[in-house]
Amino acid sequence: MKTQTGVSREEVVYRYAAGKAVQDLRDGGKISSALLEHLGVFPLLRYCQAEIGEKDSRWLQEIVSSQEREIPLRRFALLLLHHLKDCPGVKEFLCGLWEKTSEEYEIRLEVVWSLLGCSDLPEELYNDIACSFSPDDRDKWLPSLVEKLGGDEREKARIKDLLDRYFTSEQEPG
Repeated sequence: MKTQTGVSREEVVYRYAAGKAVQDLRDGGKISSALLEHLGVFPLLRYCQAEIGEKDSRWLQEIVSSQEREIPLRRFALLLLHHLKDCPGVKEFLCGLWEKTSEEYEIRLEVVWSLLGCSDLPEELYNDIACSFSPDDRDKWLPSLVEKLGGDEREKARIKDLLDRYFTSEQEPG
C-alpha cells in the first residue's frame, strides 16, 4: 500500500530502520545482533548504504579494526565500507586489513569481496588471496563461508564433499 507521497509503507520502514541504525553507529551506539542480521542483507543493506557517505569512512574503519567489537557488527561495517571502496584511503585500509586479519576468516571473507572489486590490486595480493583459501586450509575458512551463505552443518559437509570431489589437486584416476 502506498502512502500519500507515493512511497510504500515498507519503504518508509526500511528508510527509518536504516537511517536510525546508521545514526546510532555514528553516535557510538550499539545495534542488536538480531537487527544486524536484517541490516546486512538486501533490501535493508541497500537503504543503509544510501545513508552513508565519504565522511563516514573513518568511523566505519574504526569499527572494522576493533577486535573488541563483535564479528557481526564488524562484518556489517565492512559491507557499508565496501560501498565506499572508491573513496580516498578505503582501498589502502582494506589491503592493510587483509594483512592484519590472517586468522579471522569471517572478516577476511568480507574483505576479499571488497578487494576483488578493485581492478588495480598488486599481483602479490591476488596470489595471497588465492593461497589463503587453499584446499589445505579448507577447515579454517569453509565454516565462515557456509555461514555467510546461510548454510548449516549439513550444508557444510555437502560443500566440503563437492570441493573435495572437484577441486582437490590429487584426484585419483577415474
